[in-house]
Amino acid sequence: MRDTAFRLPTAVKQCITEQRPEMISADDDDDGDDDDDDDDDDDDDDDHSDDEEVRVMMVMMVITMAMMLIMMMMMMMMMMMMMMRVTVMRVTVMMVITIAMMLIITMMMMVVVVL
Repeated sequence: MRDTAFRLPTAVKQCITEQRPEMISADDDDDGDDDDDDDDDDDDDDDHSDDEEVRVMMVMMVITMAMMLIMMMMMMMMMMMMMMRVTVMRVTVMMVITIAMMLIITMMMMVVVVL
């Protein structure tokens, strides 16, 4: 019984010592070529995804800013229509200004997407 009880831990220890260099080279060793190449590829993929996330965030920020500006302009127009007897020409001018602002913001959005 003592022989078998002694042999089992030694066999387990041998297996562990045999597997340990592979694990060390896979995890900690800086000279492992395959592991480093895989890490570099993963880092590149992560960088690309981060760039795409930043672009999406910028586009969403620009769209939200455009929507807020348009809503502010519409609220101003409604307030002017309510409070003062504003002529239709002034309201159309305000609409043209809002459309111009929308076009400028869409151009900025395109620039952000291209960059």
